[in-house]
Amino acid sequence: MENNGDGDAEARRKARVKARWEILRQALTGEVPLPNTPRSRYHTHSMNAFPGFRVLDRTVLPAPPPPRSEFGNDDDAQESHEVVAYSYTSQDGSSQVQFKAREVLQQQKSATMKSRMEELLSHRTHGVDNTGNVRVWDAEGVLAVFLLSTILDKSCDAEALIETRSTLRDMIAAHGDDPTVEECNVLELGCGQAGLAGLALASLGSASGGSTRAKRMNIMLTDRHPKCVANNRACADMLAKGEDTVRAEMLLWDSSPNGELACATINQIASENSKTHSLVGDGIFDVCLASDCVHFQDFHDGLLLTVARTLRVNGIALLCQPARGASLENFMSLVEFVNGRGGGVLLEMTLIEEFVSKVSSLHAELVSNTNEHSTYDPDRHRPLLLTLRKKRILDEVVDGSLVQQFLSIRRQNMES
Repeated sequence: MENNGDGDAEARRKARVKARWEILRQALTGEVPLPNTPRSRYHTHSMNAFPGFRVLDRTVLPAPPPPRSEFGNDDDAQESHEVVAYSYTSQDGSSQVQFKAREVLQQQKSATMKSRMEELLSHRTHGVDNTGNVRVWDAEGVLAVFLLSTILDKSCDAEALIETRSTLRDMIAAHGDDPTVEECNVLELGCGQAGLAGLALASLGSASGGSTRAKRMNIMLTDRHPKCVANNRACADMLAKGEDTVRAEMLLWDSSPNGELACATINQIASENSKTHSLVGDGIFDVCLASDCVHFQDFHDGLLLTVARTLRVNGIALLCQPARGASLENFMSLVEFVNGRGGGVLLEMTLIEEFVSKVSSLHAELVSNTNEHSTYDPDRHRPLLLTLRKKRILDEVVDGSLVQQFLSIRRQNMES
């Protein structure tokens, strides 16, 4: 006799599968279902159904016509954009950081089936999917707030979070009388259409009020999709940068020698704007940021090696994302596998669940009020913070082979 709980779970699974096929059909046809109609109910299963934690203050501004993309002829013509002003105010109200981003508003009605298919098959053209151009994902804003609160706010945290905040303050906050003689090199991976975390750090120098000052920031915003890179360049152009430098470059996470060369190029570009001299074979970046970047498990090897190739020894990477099933756990298992073999710990790893107070309180409220109509799913929506502290220089041969060995074991386990 079937357990009722199992039967309910199977019914929910079938409903999700049906809903996602309907969402795919609507994406291909461009159909936008009217509210409160049978077809609109499927969107409760969409990632977009939950609006996010909205930890940054967000105001849409009047937007000028977008410039033509340097990466294509018609991409911008098929999309409308909005300019968004973001702001964060410190807990005591003494400091405020403001910055702008250009974001895709929606596809115009003139978009064709062909253009929609090209977006869905983006991974075949660009080596990466089109999700970064769909929206600014919630983890970006959460990571931005964590960074800004670390520099601008005084907080009482758990031990792991205290250590992380202390490390970041030491790297980002100026210590001397002249902050322009101190610098911090920051790399953001997988920025999507707007790297809010990197843009937020670049805006610290123009923060109003308060006594905390940031070092001179050298920010590199990266993505593999050309439309994302072009849009981040538009975002960088709107910043009041002062002494800071902000660039957007193309970078695909790749565990092969091609990926090694791409990372070396990014390190070289960053070094042209930096006074920092890295060790031979080491990266140049003090801080590496990534938001919602571990869900595609085929890129786990490339992501890990990209972090290790670009981060300097004692530098720190911050990866902010939901668990997304087994994706985060599997990435952490890969890091642990490499750490436990070869030349010793490469990336010292810590997972932190509570790191932004507004997220923690709203998460608790949403979980306590869960019902059949809830769109919040902690597994898909609640951001977690994974920190990686680089402890030694990457050995391309030894560490690279360990990465491939782990992936081979994982494939064998999945097939058995």
